[in-house]
Amino acid sequence: MSSRRYNIPSTSSLTAFESVARLRGFARAAEELNTSQSAVSRHIGGLEARLGVKLFDRSGKRVALTRAGELYFGAVTSALEEIQNAERSIRSEPSDVTIACTHEVSHLFLMPRYADLKRTLGGKADMRIITSEYSLVPSILDAGVDLVFEYSDTTDRQDATVVTPELITPVGTPDLVDEIRAKLKGSASAWRDVPLLALSKANYGWAVWDDWFEARGIADRGITVETFDNYVYLLEAAVNGQGLALGWRGFVDRYLADGALVQLEDRWITRRTKLWARLTPKGLKNKAALRIMRQLRDDAPNSERSG
Repeated sequence: MSSRRYNIPSTSSLTAFESVARLRGFARAAEELNTSQSAVSRHIGGLEARLGVKLFDRSGKRVALTRAGELYFGAVTSALEEIQNAERSIRSEPSDVTIACTHEVSHLFLMPRYADLKRTLGGKADMRIITSEYSLVPSILDAGVDLVFEYSDTTDRQDATVVTPELITPVGTPDLVDEIRAKLKGSASAWRDVPLLALSKANYGWAVWDDWFEARGIADRGITVETFDNYVYLLEAAVNGQGLALGWRGFVDRYLADGALVQLEDRWITRRTKLWARLTPKGLKNKAALRIMRQLRDDAPNSERSG
């Protein structure tokens, strides 16, 4: 009988990588894993040597995933979740909550709230987050999803909650914003030389730079220096000083809180599109999912419900 051996890294290395990527820091990962920061660094170094690529960008104050790291993070998270879910199924543990959303919602909205949502679940219940391109989210709802995040100005879904309305404002690094403010004091036409970062993919109702310029009554818009198919990558480029990003409230909050990005002006422009959370028929029967939904509703800046 032939044997098969999987040539994969140790689970210790994979869990160390997942923890650093999710918590965005080596020290926080070491604390979560109850080990030393040097041990975590050795695991990451071993993975990078094995793969021949850098998984994290350590050049700035913040730990950020590289493009290769983002790809590996998705694969590692999916694999670890499958193993964990199989173990729970065997042990007949309490039902967990499975969430479907885009990578942007997962990384920028859910991850900063992960610890609070976990405390809301309590006990041994856990969250499983499935990410995909927004156009593909409906196709994964049959995979045991309890709660889904959707973009819309209105909804006729039962028990849907607005978790964040769309408010937009330009954001950039403190140095870049100071430079742009100085230019704009001289002439409004200086906008023509302002570097803008934009999304290249479908926006599904979310604002784009033209919407902001129109709302502000500015005829001369800046130059688009680079486009991205992922809002996470776009914000990381903004943190690196590559240009101004159109900041969406609820997604840029932690960047503003830690000073990595600042607002060009104090005002936020209101738009119609909102980020909604809704329960699927399966989620409506899941007490853990109902607890998560109540927490999201309580935390929403302007709580709205359909129906």
